[in-house]
Amino acid sequence: MSLKEGRWALAAGVVVHLLMLLSLRGQFLNPLFVEARDSHGQAADYFGIYAAGDHLVHGRSIYQTNAGGNGATEDVPYSYFYRYLPPTAYVAALSSLFLSPWTGYLVWVIATELLLLLAVRGILRFPGARGADRRLQAGIWLGFLPFYLEQWMGQFSLLMAFFLWTILRGAETGRSAGMREAPPGKGGLIAWAASIALKSYTALFALSYLRRGWIRPVLYAAGLVILSCAPYYLARPEDLGTFLELNLGLFPGEIYPGTLGLSAFVRQAGWCLPDELASRRLALAGLDVSVGNLPVVAANLLILGLSVWIVLRHGRRCSMTLQISLWVLAFFLIFKDVWEYHYVMLLPVLSVLALRYRSPLIPWLALALALPTPYLLVADRQGGLTQIGSLIQHASKALPTLALFIWVVATARREANRGTGARGPIGSRAATLP
Repeated sequence: MSLKEGRWALAAGVVVHLLMLLSLRGQFLNPLFVEARDSHGQAADYFGIYAAGDHLVHGRSIYQTNAGGNGATEDVPYSYFYRYLPPTAYVAALSSLFLSPWTGYLVWVIATELLLLLAVRGILRFPGARGADRRLQAGIWLGFLPFYLEQWMGQFSLLMAFFLWTILRGAETGRSAGMREAPPGKGGLIAWAASIALKSYTALFALSYLRRGWIRPVLYAAGLVILSCAPYYLARPEDLGTFLELNLGLFPGEIYPGTLGLSAFVRQAGWCLPDELASRRLALAGLDVSVGNLPVVAANLLILGLSVWIVLRHGRRCSMTLQISLWVLAFFLIFKDVWEYHYVMLLPVLSVLALRYRSPLIPWLALALALPTPYLLVADRQGGLTQIGSLIQHASKALPTLALFIWVVATARREANRGTGARGPIGSRAATLP
């Protein structure tokens, strides 16, 4: 690697990160992000979680819709709705008891900075990888521009990324010592359970663990999550249905410029058909689907089916690192509401794959995901988007993610066929797959 073995990449990451911190006050980076331009205001997502904690303290539903048109309450000036499991509200309840909303937000910003630095420290000490590669990945973490939106909105994607980093790093520990892969240890198990309680989609890892015969970790994690959620849902059983509807409901009526998963991109492409055709309703297997939504339904079924097939067919022989990455990427490709700050959760996947497999493709995909979308370039003066502009906007994040998913699927198949995935340490033939 040129540029003095990655040192310039690390220095550039530090400079960009300092600019992001300064912009939290000056907000000069906001025009780059559609969600920052159209948001209720800074910390709107954090205030939504803070309000859920306040609802819990006062015996109200954590999913209660705030009275104000922009989510305002007596405690917060504005907020978005709460869509998480109860444990996040438990922590928010403590915050609402002891901190004002803005003070809590400041504490949260500091906490995310500390978590980021811990992850960067772990990357710089990643075993078996070249120093240049470690410094490049550390620079990407520090300069990852969606992290600015994460902090400005007050989201929890970095916390989820830290959990994923802990899980993936644990999966690599034994391999770096030349040992066979083992079930997640205590730290990895707690991180996995915490990630399910926070964002839920990591429950998909259970299929890969069960394919390996690792039943006990699945039971332990499921028990921890159930024990943490059961008291609330037993007291308010109707809220379980609300949680499921918020997260597993049908596609929203409008395709927002800020939703940047493959699902939104394919949906946007489907609705480029003539209006009469796109809006025509079809009854398929009991589902009422518009023609314009057929492509995204087909794409989601294909991605989910391919992921399940890889695990069932090759799950015993390809590495757990690849399988965890597969499920994380599948979430980004099929979930209906993937926002730009969510891409912070891809950082541990990008870094661990890059450091282990040394593919020249992954750093370029990481760079594409680290940059803001071209929204500022394709939007008109009022912030609107044409059909072509909307496709470009959505493609900027969706297509690099899809490319990484395809790379993981292909690598998993090759690794399984060579029989090196469950044993080979970093530096083995499995670590040099293209």
